[in-house]
Amino acid sequence: MEKKLIHIKWLEPIYFSNNITNHKAVKSKLERGAALIEYYVIVLSDKDDEELLIYPAREFKMHHMKDKEFIGVGIAKGFHAAEVLVAKIAKESYKKTGDCHLKEYLLEKANMEDLK
Repeated sequence: MEKKLIHIKWLEPIYFSNNITNHKAVKSKLERGAALIEYYVIVLSDKDDEELLIYPAREFKMHHMKDKEFIGVGIAKGFHAAEVLVAKIAKESYKKTGDCHLKEYLLEKANMEDLK
């Protein structure tokens, strides 16, 4: 079994920016700790007053990130693409629920996907 160097539990479905064509390969490289310089990972914040955080993929290789657990929701190529992806998630949440409680929306959506 392939060892994962970063600790991300992914919520399904994973959101990918439009400029990523090979989703599986990018996710696999990221999990193996490849130097994906222009990629960003969108994760749920562990703070009550924050919804989502955008991290450069390269930051997951840093020592201070090694022992942390993350819940990933998306991968984007470029910071602007990550911002667009967060906006897409927010619009989707608002359209479906009438609010922008993104963590709650994404966790509920992931649970619904598990039931399918």
